[in-house]
Amino acid sequence: MIRPARLIFWFCAALVLNLTGFMTLAAVLPQLITNWSLTGTEAGWLGGIYFAGYVCAVPVLTTLTDRIDARRICLASALCAGAASIAFALLADGFWSALALRFLAGAGLGGTYMPGLKALTDRLPKSVEGRAVTYYSAVFALGTALSFLSGGEIAAAFGWRWAFAAAGVGCVIGFGIIVCVSGAVPIAVSAARAGLIGAFTIVFRNRQAMGYIMAFFGYAWEVFAFRVWVVAFVFYCVGKSYRRGIRAYPYHAGDPVRAGRCRRQYGVWRTGAGAGQAEGTDGRGLSVHRRRLHSRASERHRLWTADSHLLRLCH
Repeated sequence: MIRPARLIFWFCAALVLNLTGFMTLAAVLPQLITNWSLTGTEAGWLGGIYFAGYVCAVPVLTTLTDRIDARRICLASALCAGAASIAFALLADGFWSALALRFLAGAGLGGTYMPGLKALTDRLPKSVEGRAVTYYSAVFALGTALSFLSGGEIAAAFGWRWAFAAAGVGCVIGFGIIVCVSGAVPIAVSAARAGLIGAFTIVFRNRQAMGYIMAFFGYAWEVFAFRVWVVAFVFYCVGKSYRRGIRAYPYHAGDPVRAGRCRRQYGVWRTGAGAGQAEGTDGRGLSVHRRRLHSRASERHRLWTADSHLLRLCH
């Protein structure tokens, strides 16, 4: 039998891998807006439908963990999420196909996150369950952050379809980890007496529990809205600055993240205050740098391509 510490580690690793597709769409949303000519409403639906799938799946799948082994739910959901991400990479060609596939991916997460925690605690001694819950819940933030990072970097290097394909592969690897490190456990017969509707009634009648639930509902509303829109918002701000007449993309020496992203995403050469200093200007006007960019046809083409992408995000 695997030691508790190792079991916790591997379940946490599987969760991180199952979360690789969590923020992939947010990381590439500006590209999809441009490629598919999405409106703001359509982009919002694509960002939010993942969580709609999650919300629809969680009440049912989490409740079922009192009746069947949570490991089975977690494994099936990991395959669902992986298949949805791979299908997105291969088949998504517009708003409606992307909407359906992201809904399925969100439902897959609904069956891997909390059911995965239940599958973990069912296989641990009572003395370490609290520690396992703490580590597993904390790793969720790590997984979402890595989803942003991997999605953006893979999309910049190989294209957005490869970012979703990698997310699907991550879910499949997470599936394999859970298969290897855990076995089936019996479910107590007494846990199945409440009935599906009765289980919800018990929760709704618990005023203290509902207070915590509603508080977390408000927190989740804010944090997930921020996660979905933060990348698109940064690009929107870049476009607004462009329309004020500023031609350098990050504009500030203290903003290297946006500088690197624009450089990798759109092929723009040196940008920001560092570029201005390298060309002998003060980092704001960039007049010398701009004249040199316009002096060569290839660099002029790169700048025009970046401008056209950013302008479309502002309309």
